[in-house]
Amino acid sequence: MNRFALVSLLFLLSACGSDSAVEKAARQAIVDGNTIHWARGSAGSAGSTLDRAVVLGSDYTSSALDAFEPEPATLRRNLLTVSGDAVLKRIGTRLAVLNRGGDSNIILLDEALAPGLQVSLPKCGPHDIVLLPGDRALVTCYEAARLRIVNLLTGDVQDGPDLAPFADADGIPEADHMAVYERRVYVSLQKLDRTKMFAPTGNGLLVAIDADTLMILDADPTTPGVQAYDLGCTSPYTTIETGPDGKLYVGCSGAFDPTGVAALVTFAPSTGLAQMYADAAAMGGPPSALRLDSKGVPYVLVSYPDAMQVQEMRVVRLGESVEVVLRNPGFSLSGLAITGDDSVLVGNRVVGLPSGIWAIDAQRRVAGALKTSLAPFDIEMF
Repeated sequence: MNRFALVSLLFLLSACGSDSAVEKAARQAIVDGNTIHWARGSAGSAGSTLDRAVVLGSDYTSSALDAFEPEPATLRRNLLTVSGDAVLKRIGTRLAVLNRGGDSNIILLDEALAPGLQVSLPKCGPHDIVLLPGDRALVTCYEAARLRIVNLLTGDVQDGPDLAPFADADGIPEADHMAVYERRVYVSLQKLDRTKMFAPTGNGLLVAIDADTLMILDADPTTPGVQAYDLGCTSPYTTIETGPDGKLYVGCSGAFDPTGVAALVTFAPSTGLAQMYADAAAMGGPPSALRLDSKGVPYVLVSYPDAMQVQEMRVVRLGESVEVVLRNPGFSLSGLAITGDDSVLVGNRVVGLPSGIWAIDAQRRVAGALKTSLAPFDIEMF
């Protein structure tokens, strides 16, 4: 379930504080028809280059897939139509479309973005997928306690590790995102009460799983039973990003009341310790998306001042100081990506100009909007 419902609102771009130069640059880009571009050659985890921005647009009834090649500038629209509740995830040399909710299936696309294997996952609600050794993949199920193991050659599905021991009273731990680090799979658990509008029942957890045996690893052998790691924040919501410092980064959205703890936290696999990197006050609100640039600097997409009373959405850089690099009124931004030259791509869901994909380069120059088939919801470099 996507707890951050997006709505279409009137667009008015403003820069951080009174910095009108960014605003003027953005407007001039529209007038001149400047092309969004970035440098080629960013190295991917599989050794390939991640030059292409793949955008999933959605009207919540259906979703459309677009692809943008920067050099030469080429936009291919409506490559694939999928469910209205879908997200993207790059896994090696393939791109996965995870159809969440009632559709509950995964479509794997090849490097040419041609559909290949499609796997049905009844009663799962897949939220993330990662590669395992031996042509297998592990999938989180938001609607079930067990993970799923998918054979990437045959499409066969098996039950995976059971996370029910970490669930609250409703029996479902809300397994969300994953990251693989040093032959371990780390899974974020939101722990929400489905009888109380998905309110957090406690801090979010991180479960460690051996990537080879798929055994759940005990975070605290001195305590009876198998333990998970406490993230110290509520409802881990963003992707889990791996930094060059060997730490895992995840953003927690908190709750829809003051009892929740929204924050960006880091987790050190070497020590098993989670630490707060930035709280909601520092970021300007709860995060809904997270990416790291090539130097490991986090960028977050936040709702200011909170998710219930959104005045504007912001793209925030959390370097040595906190910097708002883009802001937009209302609940209007969705999808965040970092290109090979550390340009930031963000989707604006406003109907009409200037909705689409915006790019902000390292000098904070803004270009856009790149029109997409449907209002952008998710962006993945592939």
